[in-house]
Amino acid sequence: MSASHNDIPFICFGESFWSSRGMLAAGSPLKLACHLKRLGLQSFLVTRVGIDEEGKHLISFAEANRVTTDLFQLDYELPTGTITAAGKFAPEKRADFHLQAWDNIQWDPGFEKLPGARGFLVHGSLAARNEVSRRTFYRYLETGISRIFNLNLHASFYNRQVIEHCLRGTYLLKLTLEELELLTGWFGKVSGAADRMKLLQDRFSIPLILVSTGQQGCMLNVRGTMHEHPGFPPQNAGAATAEDAFLAGALLPLITGESPANIMGYACAMQALAAAGKMEFNYEPAMIHQLHLKI
Repeated sequence: MSASHNDIPFICFGESFWSSRGMLAAGSPLKLACHLKRLGLQSFLVTRVGIDEEGKHLISFAEANRVTTDLFQLDYELPTGTITAAGKFAPEKRADFHLQAWDNIQWDPGFEKLPGARGFLVHGSLAARNEVSRRTFYRYLETGISRIFNLNLHASFYNRQVIEHCLRGTYLLKLTLEELELLTGWFGKVSGAADRMKLLQDRFSIPLILVSTGQQGCMLNVRGTMHEHPGFPPQNAGAATAEDAFLAGALLPLITGESPANIMGYACAMQALAAAGKMEFNYEPAMIHQLHLKI
C-alpha cells in the first residue's frame, strides 16, 4: 500500500477523557490522533464531550494539537469523561459503571461524507462498552472503510462477542503480548507468540498483526510471514504507557509502503521516546527518525 502520507485520513473513534491525576488529557483515540497529526498525517477524532468546563478544555486541547474537532459531539446530559486513577476506570463492575459523554456517540450522517474509501477507521474495544456508542460504531463498520483495531482491553469493559465482531474485517490488528495470550486462549490451545498470531490471522483473515512486546520490542505478521524487532533503550515500565505512540509510529511507514523492518523500527523508536518521557505531542518527527536509524 503506497500513497502520499498526507492524502490518507485516519478517523479515530471513541473515548476522550481527563485523568484526575494531574488532569491529563487521555483516551487512546485522542492520544493517537494527536500523534498522527504531529507526524504529518490527516487525523480526525470522533468522540463526545459534555457541555462542562472539562469538555471545553478537552476541545481546546485537541485544537492546540491541531486535531480537527469538527466531529466532536456535545452531550447536554452526560459529563465529559474522567478517570480516577491512571488506566483504571471506576467503578470496576460493569453493571455499575457511570456513563460518560463518549459512551453516547450518536450516528451523524456527516460520517458518510468522510473520505472512507482511501482512509482508515482506527478504533479500540473500550468505546463499545455501552450500547449507544457501540451501535454507532457498528454502523460505521457497514460503510466498508478499512479498519485498524487497536485492541486496548480494559478489565470489565469488553466481552468475547464484541471483540470477535471487531476482529472480522480488520486490516491491521495491534495488541500487546498479554492481550494476544488472552484472545488466543478463547480460540484454541497454542503456545508461542508466532503461533498465536497465526491462529488469529487464519481465523479472522487479518492481513497484518502487530504485537508490542514491551521490553522485547515488537513482532509483525505480514500475511503469514513473521518479522521481529528488538526495540530500543530505554526499555522500562513506562513502555506500557506509550502504546499509542507505538501504533502511530507504525502507521506512517505502513501507508508509505515501507518494509516491515522500517514499520517496526519506527514504531519502537516512538515507543522508546514516549516511555522515556521525552515527548508528549510537541516533538519533531526527526527525533524518531534519528533513533530509528540506529537499528
